[in-house]
Amino acid sequence: MQPHPLPTPPSSSPPIAFVRQPCSRITSLDHFLSIAQTARTSRGRASVLFDSIQPAEVYDLLAAREAELERLHIRVFYNSRHSVVQFAEMPSTIHNVAVGWMAIMSKKMVKAGFVLERHLVSSGETSSEGSGDEDQLQGERKNFLITTADYELSDFDSGWNDAVISPDYVIIDSSCSTPSLCIEVGCSQTYARNTTHTGLLDRVDMLLRGTSGRIRAVIVVNIDEDRSKLEFHERFSGFLELWRYRSVVGDVYRDGNRVLLFDPNGGINVVQKDVYGDAEEAPAPGDRFLIRAKWLVANIQSHYRHHLLNRERKQEIKERMSEGDVGRNYEPPRRRND
Repeated sequence: MQPHPLPTPPSSSPPIAFVRQPCSRITSLDHFLSIAQTARTSRGRASVLFDSIQPAEVYDLLAAREAELERLHIRVFYNSRHSVVQFAEMPSTIHNVAVGWMAIMSKKMVKAGFVLERHLVSSGETSSEGSGDEDQLQGERKNFLITTADYELSDFDSGWNDAVISPDYVIIDSSCSTPSLCIEVGCSQTYARNTTHTGLLDRVDMLLRGTSGRIRAVIVVNIDEDRSKLEFHERFSGFLELWRYRSVVGDVYRDGNRVLLFDPNGGINVVQKDVYGDAEEAPAPGDRFLIRAKWLVANIQSHYRHHLLNRERKQEIKERMSEGDVGRNYEPPRRRND
């Protein structure tokens, strides 16, 4: 029996606009792009969604507004199985902080010997092109594991043949077109499968079922933020999950229990094949590594403290200016540790 996902708190993400009439799609996309241009904030993701849309129409929209989509860093999620395409603003700052947690994870994998440093692409590189004989070490490849954010993936089958998605973070062998491990992060957005097919689990279905398990695992990070709260442990909540593909029945399942965000000992267990895929260079195939939730919490907390400090300093500047304390003798407020 397949395990069922646990219920989650209601989403606080902005409502999704539906557009069904083909004649209004380009107009609606232009309207959305104008909003993204003039009102970019970190308070959620504005988005526009078109359903009952065919691949050719999607490609026409992408071609017509390619420059604007790239300039405004708009993400495209096209679920061809359900004929739905979503254009969304880039995620909030908290979302990006969560993705940064995966970079920390990569370093800890190296430190633990779970991943060999010589197998990882050097920082700042996006491929191992140009590697020659000098990059070979005792018959092994060097610099072939790429860790990157927003990798555009379109190599799907099983009904998702024309689909397009950019997972938040991937680990991929440079000789392959499909990642071995993907991370999907949701910040105050829908987790469960829904009628718009835009939930985090809808993306899990596409990544695992749409590749028939070529992607070995998907880590789901779901974070909810209550901006009315100031206390860190009250403001943030969430959980982590690990999802896999069961080829016998052609469906996905959650591997292990849900890990709560503030569980000090909790984490996601991955095996080396989740990182290396079918590559023979894995140092000890079968070894496990615990990706701890507390590393994510520390990253979010560091950002939150910095955010509060900046807000306090801006308020101090505002108060000084209102008192007339400006001019040649004005000094900006000192940092706490100055």
